Amino acid sequence: MTRVEATRPTDDVLAGTPYRALGTIGRGGMGMVYLAADRELGTEIAVKVLTPDQANSKLVERLALEGRALESLSHPNIVRVLDFGATRDGSSFLALELLRGATLAEELRTEPSPPLERVLLDVGQILNGLGAAHGLGLVHRDIKPSNVFAHRDAGDARVIKLLDFGVVKVLGSSVGLTTAGVAIGTPRYMSPEQASGEAIDARSDLYSTALVLYRLVAGRGPFDHHRTTQDVLVARQLETPPAPSAIARSPVPRLLDDVILKGLERDPKDRFQSAAEFARALAEIAPVLGGEALRLAFSTSARWVLSERTQPTMVKAPPPPAQNTETRELGRARRIDLRQLALPPVPEKKQSSNE
Repeated sequence: MTRVEATRPTDDVLAGTPYRALGTIGRGGMGMVYLAADRELGTEIAVKVLTPDQANSKLVERLALEGRALESLSHPNIVRVLDFGATRDGSSFLALELLRGATLAEELRTEPSPPLERVLLDVGQILNGLGAAHGLGLVHRDIKPSNVFAHRDAGDARVIKLLDFGVVKVLGSSVGLTTAGVAIGTPRYMSPEQASGEAIDARSDLYSTALVLYRLVAGRGPFDHHRTTQDVLVARQLETPPAPSAIARSPVPRLLDDVILKGLERDPKDRFQSAAEFARALAEIAPVLGGEALRLAFSTSARWVLSERTQPTMVKAPPPPAQNTETRELGRARRIDLRQLALPPVPEKKQSSNE
């Protein structure tokens, strides 16, 4: 999902749904994202639709997983899902809240070195959203600047929103959308264990978050001097990342170096063990980096992650979406009740597969 600017006319891609396409926003994860309006209320939303060439069972299943995961994650730092179903021609769609602003990747193109205070606040909100996902036993698996959106709300406040849960990992489940030993995600932001196709947990997302933080403060990633994806993956397994301060154009405090490098430890046991722990480490150095005002702002934006959290509740992987198009069409009178799609908790069990 990209920033909403001028849109171009589109075909009636949302025929048979409660929404009318107003224009094209751009590609978002697996599908095309449209600016749309509720046919009755007129309110604007974003709708992600799988294009015909993407309409295979695996991608439909991923879109369904994204819809169910997002519906179960009602949190200010995670994009909100409004609806899920199929268009008249059978294309699967996901209706989402409309975000106004830009992804961090887009912002970095015009502002390669964002202010440190803003970086810390943004990452605090990333951890806020991840903590909520991890608390439900969900691992995002694709944290990167293009999946982090800086939304401007009605009061013009900057609110970070996590996007694209289409490759989410459901912990404690033997059911998945991947094959054992196959890495899923974006190579330059994968953890070492994720790149190797090994079993992953919430700490993999925290490694990716540390890579995002590194990129924001240093201007590039620790292994970005390697040109090919294969070289990057090998370097992640064999090389020790340099301190951000060693390559950044602007000064990076040593305390921040230490936090970032801890987040990038190769062995998950040596990293931060939870989003809360990572956030507390940033909150502790905030007064030194930006004074009392930053400490208060950071503590407010990441308030809940600064307290201890219980172990994540394991959840079942969702079944494949129904293939009966008629039952999945979303006329106003036949809207799917998303509460029926909630992921039910199951007893925690030891993870036994690396899907």
